[in-house]
Amino acid sequence: MGMMKGVGPVDVASPVLLVHPMGFGADYWSASTGRNVVAVTLPGYGTAPGPFTVRSVIDALVDAAAGAGGGGAVDVVGVSLGARLAVLLAAERPELVRSLAISGLGADPAPVASALRVLALRLMPSSALTQRSSQASKGAAVATARAMRGVRIVPVLPQITVPTMVWWGDRDTPTERPSRAAAAAIPGARLDVVPGGGHLWTRDDPAEFERRLGVWLRAVGD
Repeated sequence: MGMMKGVGPVDVASPVLLVHPMGFGADYWSASTGRNVVAVTLPGYGTAPGPFTVRSVIDALVDAAAGAGGGGAVDVVGVSLGARLAVLLAAERPELVRSLAISGLGADPAPVASALRVLALRLMPSSALTQRSSQASKGAAVATARAMRGVRIVPVLPQITVPTMVWWGDRDTPTERPSRAAAAAIPGARLDVVPGGGHLWTRDDPAEFERRLGVWLRAVGD
């Protein structure tokens, strides 16, 4: 898995691990001088060795968290696909996660919807999947959709034991219900509504992301 150190929105005392959405790699996050901020490029994206499978991704995130934390826990931030993976990491290896912040968490899709998404991605022109990031590819998108189609996040949410922030951009209508449900299901989780935020508001408005992440990290004792 590729990693980019010094990439992210804030300079913080404890390590922050950033997990990107589908269609991007570590280049999703704005560059900064944050020495303790590490953005990962998931298996199969960019030059990171594949294939993308749920097991390979979680193992890679475990390695990244352990490496960034240097024996301690890290703050994990995930968007969309990254949010789902961050939840799985926090549930499986809570000792590696000091806090969790997620945005753009979608609903668990029905099997038919998952199969249709894979088909749609296979039929989509490659250019439509690579125009926003040089680390994206059609093959990575299809492999990701196939790997994630059987993953159910809802049953995992009550298992989360770390402090959790759920961000929801109020223009991202499809994720409102699952975001609110996640905040209710995760013990002690907070819901923070981002006015005017779309699905990828963390990229569209990096200054606002930096501000909200800073507030969250201070709240959990950074």
